[in-house]
Amino acid sequence: MDIAVIGRSDFVVGFRLAGIRKTFDVRDDKELEDRVRQCLGDRNLGVIVLHADDLKKLSPALQKT
Repeated sequence: MDIAVIGRSDFVVGFRLAGIRKTFDVRDDKELEDRVRQCLGDRNLGVIVLHADDLKKLSPALQKT
């Protein structure tokens, strides 16, 4: 199982330096939601990391997933 990190570039850069390979820079809230949905559908991902502020930006239904 892999770990994915989704967020603004200043958030994901530290995870890249720590060796996490699946990091996704997002530029806006639409891209954030699309990337989270894509990662939720990836059976190879066991953990998805988001900044708490970004989590609040997701739709309520997606937050509960």
